Amino acid sequence: AYTDSKNERRGLILSADKSTLFLDEIGELDYSLQSKLLLAVQDGLIRKIGSDKNLKIDVRFIFATNQDLKEKIQNKEFRKDLYYRINEMSVYIPPLRERKDDIEEIALNFLENQDTQITITKSAIETLKNYSWPGNVRELQNVLLKASRKCKNKIITPAMLDFS
Repeated sequence: AYTDSKNERRGLILSADKSTLFLDEIGELDYSLQSKLLLAVQDGLIRKIGSDKNLKIDVRFIFATNQDLKEKIQNKEFRKDLYYRINEMSVYIPPLRERKDDIEEIALNFLENQDTQITITKSAIETLKNYSWPGNVRELQNVLLKASRKCKNKIITPAMLDFS
């Protein structure tokens, strides 16, 4: 919503009614918005901007973050009540640097989904496995995308891998 808005917009949460909404990087959510999200998660209620009535919703929320939310709570950057509401079940996925054996499968899957019929050499896979991956899987995908654009014979070699 914005000043002089003429069209009604449903918003993400209302659009997800009767389904699942994935909210990535929940640790980045502004503190002032966290109470509104708590109402939606805890009570299944939202309020459209400008309205004085709550709407009942049925949404399954899935959250992700790479931040330490307990630390953010201590720093008064994340609401404790929201943390306990969204933390019903946690799944920890180690960073890519801690699961080097997954790199080949992730790389091959990504290249297959690009539908370009590009392959990658074993030596390029070994080069990928020897990198520390500070940007995690997204960085791996970016490196592969850049390499596939450089690739003339549909085979990615170590020389094509750009980690910058």
